[in-house]
Amino acid sequence: MSRRNKVFISYSHKDGEYLDELRPFLESFDDDKALVFHDRKLGPGVWQEQIDKALAETKVAVPLVSQNFLASDFIQDREIPKLLEGTEEDDPVVIIPLFLSPSRSAEYLSRFSAPPPNKPDRTLAEMDVPQRQRTFTRLAEEIGKILPPKALALYCAADEEEVEPVLGHLEQKGLAVERQTWPETGWTASAQEAARLQRDLAGNRSAVLVVTKRGLGPWSDERLKRILADKAVNRYTPPVMVAVLVERVGPELGEQIPDEIPNSYRVRVKRGGDSKKGLETLYLGLSGERAGARKSLEPPARPDPPPSTKDNDSTRRKQDRSQAAVPDWSGQINSLRPDLEKGDLTIFLGQGVVEPEQRANTHPRRWELTQKLLEDLFAREEEQPQNLSVLPPFNHVSSFFAVREGPKNVQDYVRSKFACVAVPAIHRKVAKLMGAMGQKTSRGNSERLIVTTNFDTLMERALLAKEVAFTRIVQHWSGRRIEVNEYTKVEKVGKTSVRITTKAGEQQTVDLDVEGATKVLVTNAEQEKGADLEEEEIAKLSRQAEDALNEELLNLGRETITPKSRSRRNRLEMLPVRDYTHPLLYKFHGSHDVRDSCALTAEQYLRLVVAARKDGIIPNQLKNYIQRGPALFLGYGLLDPEFKVTLYTLLESEQGEDEPLRFAVQLPPAEEPADPNRVMERPIWQQIKDRTPRGIRVVEGDIGRFVDRVIEAV
Repeated sequence: MSRRNKVFISYSHKDGEYLDELRPFLESFDDDKALVFHDRKLGPGVWQEQIDKALAETKVAVPLVSQNFLASDFIQDREIPKLLEGTEEDDPVVIIPLFLSPSRSAEYLSRFSAPPPNKPDRTLAEMDVPQRQRTFTRLAEEIGKILPPKALALYCAADEEEVEPVLGHLEQKGLAVERQTWPETGWTASAQEAARLQRDLAGNRSAVLVVTKRGLGPWSDERLKRILADKAVNRYTPPVMVAVLVERVGPELGEQIPDEIPNSYRVRVKRGGDSKKGLETLYLGLSGERAGARKSLEPPARPDPPPSTKDNDSTRRKQDRSQAAVPDWSGQINSLRPDLEKGDLTIFLGQGVVEPEQRANTHPRRWELTQKLLEDLFAREEEQPQNLSVLPPFNHVSSFFAVREGPKNVQDYVRSKFACVAVPAIHRKVAKLMGAMGQKTSRGNSERLIVTTNFDTLMERALLAKEVAFTRIVQHWSGRRIEVNEYTKVEKVGKTSVRITTKAGEQQTVDLDVEGATKVLVTNAEQEKGADLEEEEIAKLSRQAEDALNEELLNLGRETITPKSRSRRNRLEMLPVRDYTHPLLYKFHGSHDVRDSCALTAEQYLRLVVAARKDGIIPNQLKNYIQRGPALFLGYGLLDPEFKVTLYTLLESEQGEDEPLRFAVQLPPAEEPADPNRVMERPIWQQIKDRTPRGIRVVEGDIGRFVDRVIEAV
């Protein structure tokens, strides 16, 4: 492991005020308070020796350059020379200067190895507070890209031969691994050893307990288990993972693992380190790219993903994305502000909206569902097509299943492939935005809408958790009916429970904690079985827990509206949307909790378009809201069939001079290398942006951060 893993702040005491301003911006990666060093952290003893030790461990140095800094003999004679020497090593020091005030500092630009976040002629002293804060943010983000991710490995010394291939794989992927072993016998968990464990855990972002047939050794001691549990529940995830090198974790071994470490952080790795799935899951969990996913992270077997998804360049791009500088979206946000003040906004929430690290317990994306269906469709090797070089569209593959399983069974079949356990951050942010807009407007003039995909009941749970009253409208793909659930009042009555009141005055209390319900079901099943459940069994119980909640919500205040065949005016078209509780949650493609409502196959999409354009199944008031108001498309591919159906139905209208604002927020395809559809967009990405129809403007960047900015504007 590299000995260089810390940040050294070199500054003059006369410039201490700038250090005070900078320190809060470095806390994002200084969770253990030991990664960032400056002389205010000096302890008892010889202070020069402490500084020399810190310099020897420095990976990133930040000189706070000013005339005071240049005049300091200690800095110029001791600190800077040692840092410059470090830039010549195999594991080089990176020096990023920060210019505080006007000084004779031009010569420093040629001596330091990284571009500064500000220029010598644009010093902090010449900036206002927001400008300084943006400069500090750029500096912190650059430091975060350079520091290596760290993990602590705990295992028995006698298992070294088995464990080393696993740790070696992690190091090859760029993870710095610190090893801590215990002897097979004769080792006790003393107070000193407990203190040592705490220190070692504090110095590493994450940790992995390697479980073999010898168990957890001294870490099964109750005192040490509490220390591990404390690390497991802190705000930096994933803190502790468990790598299992045995075929099955029996009850006795399972009891040694602290309950606070969720089952989802346990990864089974084959002996000898030849398990691609287990090793990749373990690495992603420890590096923070994805927290403890239980789902398979293997690349699609058909087609092979681009080579860039398998190398370290891909890992670096993901890290860069999470730490990238926030773009300046002031123009887009300011243009939306008048409509936000009135409470007018439509958000289209697609399946690509969830970040990779949050997808472990939420819905899969369309291409992931396509991959699963292809694997089942060609389960036998002799049936596998030889010339399938790219993934076909999801609705095309599902059409094959409609032939094999029957049209009415496709929805159930696809639904059986996943469970939505946890509500992602982006859904909670959208719910928060809708609640904030509702507080500033009256029900009469508010036109807040959310249009979601069919395999997603996460938005419903997010709105209820934020105590936002709303109306859910589910459109059946055939145009035969609309399902309406109007929740006029939502109140929290517990940590995870809410009391819902319907328009008719009916009240019901529901518990939104699907994750907790799943844990109870799993625990009961494991006790009955006497062993840990397989992933497939846990997924089935997760779906059972989610389905139970969905059924409660679906039957609460439910109204089914069908067209009248003899009437000139379609009842669906004349639905009194304006009288409903806002915001409206419109599920245009159906919803997986409403039987046979989801548009999945190519034929169902075509029939939905025909019914929308010819038979008037879309409520007029709702369509008017969408067509004349501003809209955000979050997580939609601009070439996806779902997007095209929306474009030529809900947004189909004659546009005048006052065209509404419509922004499609998404990352550039180069930053989503795992998605084969986004990979195909790379060579034509500029043309896609230039030719986006209906006045939709592409905004590149992180979706969650953009929504944060919109919330701030409200």
